[in-house]
Amino acid sequence: NKTKFGRKPLVDPEIVYKVLLEKKTEIFNSNGTIKPISNEIWTKLSIELQNKIPANSLYIMVYQDRHDWQTRLKNILGLEPLIKQSAPVEDSSDSDVSYFAHNKTKKLFKIAIPFEMFSTICPTTQTYKDKTRGCRAYDVLKPHAWTDVVNDLFLKEHKLPCNFTYKRVKVSRDTSRSEKYISFTANCKDCGSELEGWADSKPKYGESLFINILTEDTKGTETNHITKR
Repeated sequence: NKTKFGRKPLVDPEIVYKVLLEKKTEIFNSNGTIKPISNEIWTKLSIELQNKIPANSLYIMVYQDRHDWQTRLKNILGLEPLIKQSAPVEDSSDSDVSYFAHNKTKKLFKIAIPFEMFSTICPTTQTYKDKTRGCRAYDVLKPHAWTDVVNDLFLKEHKLPCNFTYKRVKVSRDTSRSEKYISFTANCKDCGSELEGWADSKPKYGESLFINILTEDTKGTETNHITKR
């Protein structure tokens, strides 16, 4: 039987880990969550890696605990370990190559939802019956309304021609134990462009909600986008 070798990773994962290890105390907040993508630590780490991994990509890789980087760092720092969801095992180097190929054309956009507007869609608690655990409570954004608010602000500010269909949104009930306060995904009906959006933290009363959006910059492809929202 021939041995199957995965593709060589773009950067040796252990080299990346050593760089992360040197800056381990700057990567996490005091509550054990990783610093947001806007924090300068990700740019510093990218520079340490000779910009072979963009700051945005490095953040997401640590957030997703690729190569167990986040888990290993938390063990050393004595922080509460990351609770992982079970997922199929895949070759790590193949996974990294696929990741970069998938995200290399994406750009990080930012929007701010004013407090008055956010208050119209802010999360409410709903209770669902669970056969095994009894009743379970979830926080949810106002259905349909939240997608209109996010989409209208995003497209008005950044002028993308995409017609996004928004998927499941997740709201964290305990922000002290979560990496994200709100996260969601979407796809463009015309070009298939994928969108990932998230808010790092819950805004204080009277403040805006800041959202990061990672997707392709499709400006200039208006003729390829024909559907209307």
